[in-house]
This record gives sequence, structure tokens and C-alpha cells, in this order.
Amino acid sequence: IFTLQDLIDRGFDPMVFRYFVLGAHYRTLLNFTFEGLDGAKNSLERLRQLGRSFESGEAAAVVYEEKFKEALRNDLNTPSALAVMWEMVQDKNLSVEAKGSSLRRFDSVLGLGLSDIIGKREEVPEEILVLVKNREKARQAKEWKQADEFRKLIEDRGWKVEDVPGDVFVSKK
Repeated sequence: IFTLQDLIDRGFDPMVFRYFVLGAHYRTLLNFTFEGLDGAKNSLERLRQLGRSFESGEAAAVVYEEKFKEALRNDLNTPSALAVMWEMVQDKNLSVEAKGSSLRRFDSVLGLGLSDIIGKREEVPEEILVLVKNREKARQAKEWKQADEFRKLIEDRGWKVEDVPGDVFVSKK
């Protein structure tokens, strides 16, 4: 048996456990593993990164909001609701404002603390930005060893770099 305090003592944010639990339907047996919890941690961190890049305003992703509500109406199917949320945040045809507003609405149900970070980008020190820029130049020149060295320097300073199609995300470790 693990208590929430045990998980906190192991370095897990309580919201990671909440995300982990939301990923399983309440009528199914939840198999707790630390690997699963690590997966939830990675997913929540990614969601937070994306949330920081959105804005909140009047626009909304109405189609996704309806899908989200339908998932919850269907026997409180939180795994499906999470899937709809991920589908929405990855939709390249939606504005950052629509994504931010709808993500805020989803979070009012899920309670993951995303509303607090929407539109609030992390302040990345200039030193780290220079390293990221140099890493990107090395990658474009296909100098993989040098790019890996820059990644290590960034990580040694407490930051991490994530490459996604067409962009690079930098966040605190």
C-alpha cells in the first residue's frame, strides 16, 4: 500500500496521481505501477507545456467540448474524456485561443490545475535559450554528437528539451 504522501516523497506531484487515476474507467480494476505513474507524469508535463502555449479568450473548440461532455455522460468515461482533450490540444486547425478556453473548461471538470498555467509561459533563462539555439543549429547541420552535448549541458542546468514536429519545447526538469 502506498499513500499519497509516499508518492510525494518519491517526487511525484499529486496531480500526476490524479491524471493516472483519470486514465482508467472507475468500473475497471486499476493496476498501479510506478511505470504507469511515470507515464502519467510525462503526459501531464506535456499537457502543461502545451497549456502554457495557449491563450484563453472568447473562442472555443465547441465540437471537442461536445465530445468531452458526451464521454462524461457515457458512464463517466474519463479515459475517453482525456482522449478527446488530447485530440483537441493536438488539432492543428484550432487557434491557441480556442484550445486555451476549452482546456480551461475541461480542467474545471478534471481538476488538474491546468487553468492556472494556460498562457503563462515558463521564463527560460537567456543562457538556456542560447544553448537550445546552438543545439538546433547542430541538429540542422546533422552534427548529432554536438547536438547531444548541447542537450546534456541544458539538462545539467535543470532544463529539458523536447523535439516535436516543427518546434522545440523547453521546460524545467
